[in-house]
This record gives sequence, C-alpha cells and structure tokens, in this order.
Amino acid sequence: MNALPFYKSPVYIGAIVTILSTLASLAPKTFTALGLTSPDAISHTVDTVFQLIALGAGAFTAYKRSSSTIQPLTLTQASADVHPGGVVPPTLSAAPTTVTPEHPSWPKP
Repeated sequence: MNALPFYKSPVYIGAIVTILSTLASLAPKTFTALGLTSPDAISHTVDTVFQLIALGAGAFTAYKRSSSTIQPLTLTQASADVHPGGVVPPTLSAAPTTVTPEHPSWPKP
C-alpha cells in the first residue's frame, strides 16, 4: 500500500467522527450520574474532558499512524510520494503478473 497523508484517510476521518459522536451521546448521562446538574458546571466539565480526550487521541493516533509500516501517514503529499512504503521496487513493477485458477473447473488463461 502507498503512504497517505492523514487528512486523506477515510478510516482516520471515520474513526474521529465515531469517537466524537459516541462521546457526545454519553456525556449528558455521565454528568447526571456524577451529580453535575448546574449548566455552568456541566459546560466547564464537558470542555475540560473533551480537550483532554482530544489531546490524548490526537497524540496516540499521530504516533501510531506515523510509525505504521503498512500504510504510513505523512504530513505532505510529497513526503508520501517518496516514502518507502509507497515506492515499488523496479524489479517488482516490471515482473509479469499471471493469474492461475485455484479450482480445476475454472477456465485456464
């Protein structure tokens, strides 16, 4: 697989949207269970919690994806184009590809 800038990764974008929507749906229940019923206290607590979560998730994701050997993310398209994960060795790209049938009843090429 080729390298990919983080902002073009549909998996990365989908993960962030899923995390945020889940946290948004759980937040009111959690704060009510903790006894926070004042709008100001809830607002302050929500802001703080989401900032900490965003910081932790961002740092974890950046580290894991930048160190990925399967499909690393880079900061720019130029970096992605020259990354070893996205460069196909000339010997492999020039090799002919043949597909052999896996089942005896399939037609042969």
